[in-house]
Amino acid sequence: MKKITIGLICFLFASQTVYSQTYIASPSKNDIVFDMDYARFKSKGEDILLEVYFSFYRNQLKFADQGSQKIAGFKVDARIFQADSLIDHRNWSGRSTILDSTELAQNKMLLTITKFSLRPGNYRLLSKITDKSSENEGSKEIEIDLDSFSGNILSISDIELASAIVKDSTSDFADKSYYRVIPNPTGVYGPRNPMLYFYAEIYNLDKQIDSTYTIEYRILKNDGTEFRTYPPRTRRKPWASTEVGGLNVIALPTGTYFLELKLRDSENRSLFTRNKKFHVLKDNKDLASKRKDTEAGKLLIAYQTISSNEIDEEFQSARYLAAKDETTLFKSLHLQGKRKFMAQFWGKRSIALRDTHLRRLKYANDHFSGRKKGWKTDRGRVTIRYGEADEVDKNYSLGGKKAYEIWRYYTQEGGLFFIFVDKGAIDDDLELVHSNARTGISDPDWQRWIN
Repeated sequence: MKKITIGLICFLFASQTVYSQTYIASPSKNDIVFDMDYARFKSKGEDILLEVYFSFYRNQLKFADQGSQKIAGFKVDARIFQADSLIDHRNWSGRSTILDSTELAQNKMLLTITKFSLRPGNYRLLSKITDKSSENEGSKEIEIDLDSFSGNILSISDIELASAIVKDSTSDFADKSYYRVIPNPTGVYGPRNPMLYFYAEIYNLDKQIDSTYTIEYRILKNDGTEFRTYPPRTRRKPWASTEVGGLNVIALPTGTYFLELKLRDSENRSLFTRNKKFHVLKDNKDLASKRKDTEAGKLLIAYQTISSNEIDEEFQSARYLAAKDETTLFKSLHLQGKRKFMAQFWGKRSIALRDTHLRRLKYANDHFSGRKKGWKTDRGRVTIRYGEADEVDKNYSLGGKKAYEIWRYYTQEGGLFFIFVDKGAIDDDLELVHSNARTGISDPDWQRWIN
């Protein structure tokens, strides 16, 4: 069995066809956006080695001065579930170091890897990356089917896409069969990285000494039609083998493709095919632009089933995020126009931010609604903008004093507090009377309201 390890790389530079994995919902709490991919390899006996790869832009982290350098830290948590049972769990930390903030404009990426040894079956992988300083985080959840590589059936591991592969006999978490394989979890190639490198392992070849097998590379369009075929390659077989290659894809038009490996064992004439999705982006607006376009399209579809009142509430409660001209434009639109506007509004920002906003909106309505909706109250507005408080000091109406609450946030804007008092107004809600927030009410003599 291969050794289970965790690592971090900082980037400063019978016939059967099996298709690559696809992702399901990707909820996020805040705004750490990361890419994740995985590959499955044969391990000891029936076990399967699952490698999981993560990458994200380091400028999403909050760097702090430490001597002559700036350092940011992050945490990764990966949990494997089968049904509702936690099967395995990995958590580890990493960090990035820069000399000054100008380096953050270079859009460098961080890469980290972990591995699990699992039995065949259906699993759910829940992963989360957290910035240690800001506590911003992002999460993804995927479903994984692990089929057995055992028996005498010819098969290929998953195709691991890479940004580089070099010969290296040292032992390291990124090493495989004397190769150092640097994964590319984004699956994106273009002018800056025109070479699509890949690694795969071949299992259950016929054991006859000095016999051969052939392998053929094909690039398929997103609809499955052939775009390019490369000449078959003949290999002499050991009992097990690896396939390491590199294709220059810079001439491909911008789009989504599949790399196909077609393996044929010349002795028993069995055939196995494995595919892996990748993307080519020719301009340097690249992945972020592509992701935003995709998110806006998905949102537009989602908004077709949302009522006018729900859309109005969503935008009005998020007005603190909107520019003045956006607020004016929204008021002038009919329902269909508002649907398109909201898809573009969040598309310019992020679906993760919308998820956070809607979660806070629901919390405000559930906890503070009375004669008016919870999001329209002072406590609701603070919740929507800053989230749930780190500490709430509740003081009930006693001894002739009015009820009041003090909310404290320890990590936002250097530390915030908000004081709400039950003034006994007709709407029967606690009102904001004092805060140190930049956009809050300031009244140092606030205690007069409770006496």
